Amino acid sequence: MAMLVYDDAGNLTPVRSTMWSLNAQAWPLSTLSNSAVTDFGGSSTPLAIYESQRSVRTVVKFLARAAAQLRLQGFDRADEGMDRQRLGKTHPIEALLRKPDSASVPFRYVYDLVTDICLYDRWAAGKTRDAMGKYQLLRLPPYLWKFERDVLNRPIAIRLMGTVGDLPANMLLPLDQFVWMDGYPDSCQSPMAAIADLLEEEREAAAFRTGLWRNGGRISGWISRPANAPSEGWNRDKFGASWRSNYGGASATRGGGTPLLEDGMEYHELTGVTPRAAQAVESRKLSLAEVASLYGVSPVLVGILDNANFSNVMAFRQQVYVDTLGSMLNHIQDAHNAHLCEDSEFTVTGNEYVEFNVMEKLRLSFEERAVAISTAVGGPWLTRAEARASDNKPYLPGTDELIVPLNVITGGQASPQDSAPPPKGDLGYGPPIVVARDDDDDDD
Repeated sequence: MAMLVYDDAGNLTPVRSTMWSLNAQAWPLSTLSNSAVTDFGGSSTPLAIYESQRSVRTVVKFLARAAAQLRLQGFDRADEGMDRQRLGKTHPIEALLRKPDSASVPFRYVYDLVTDICLYDRWAAGKTRDAMGKYQLLRLPPYLWKFERDVLNRPIAIRLMGTVGDLPANMLLPLDQFVWMDGYPDSCQSPMAAIADLLEEEREAAAFRTGLWRNGGRISGWISRPANAPSEGWNRDKFGASWRSNYGGASATRGGGTPLLEDGMEYHELTGVTPRAAQAVESRKLSLAEVASLYGVSPVLVGILDNANFSNVMAFRQQVYVDTLGSMLNHIQDAHNAHLCEDSEFTVTGNEYVEFNVMEKLRLSFEERAVAISTAVGGPWLTRAEARASDNKPYLPGTDELIVPLNVITGGQASPQDSAPPPKGDLGYGPPIVVARDDDDDDD
């Protein structure tokens, strides 16, 4: 398939490339290895840090999994009003959202997208067709390219940082052939550059603790014998062998028992190297909390449970999809709406747009939703057929009617949770009936 690229003179030139065609052979990625790309002042790349730093991996995987649970859905806005309808399965945009490419599923598509944004602060997927002519979105790994910018730091093209298929290094690819997202234009710096010193400190601390455990003494105590103790009948080697046989190792015959020491001997306890002495737990908590703070994640959600309780954990879970991921999800939606839904190659009516189903995660429990919706609409809102379908039960004839209790009528009461309407006059209308109070009930 031919694609348009910028040549050295800045003109668009058609180039035939295997990069955008998935066939029986694997996609030939690049002669540029990830280890050759350094995004901030160190010897490690963001991907290498993600693979080696448990705190970074924990937080980024949490965000990617949380976002990937949401379904990116396609809609068609019929007019400027509120009416909309889901796109059909055969619609080009909906087909892409359901199957981004032959090697990906919607969950993996969003998972990789969020991971790229967290690690590299940029993401791009090529809009193309496979060998069968089906639309697809091919993710371009961010370590293979960077944005080419104008004097105002606005992206104008994608520059390859290595050979990709038969596309040479430093080739410029036009942005209109990609769905892309750009972070703050700061010379392609990774977000982890802000905590590079902390990650380096954690790496060195881990190396120190490993050496401490490997080379430190592993003794629990020692026994002293007075210098003036009688030496007659005393055999040091025999005593040591007896101690090891009775109290040392897995085969100790008297393990856990109380030894009887003679001639004024004393046992001195020695704690040796412990995780507390090495401050392993505190160091790991600090690293995890700092990385979580960088990405706006509550430490409670990634395993630091010092101040966790049921109420704040529930609140933090809601915060993930409102504050933590809210801006990123909007950015993802805007990128697809701008670069995919406005592309005439994929639109039908010109009113298509995509949106995450965030309410799926923000909705209340079934019991809470049932009461809230019933109160809001003033009556029952679920048929028996809908209730059976939500519980994966087969359909039964005659269950499509909405059952309305006799005590629920339009305007008869404020809420279907009320047991009866407020009391009226004898004829059912007029002012409320006033009940006289006994004098004995009055306060003196």
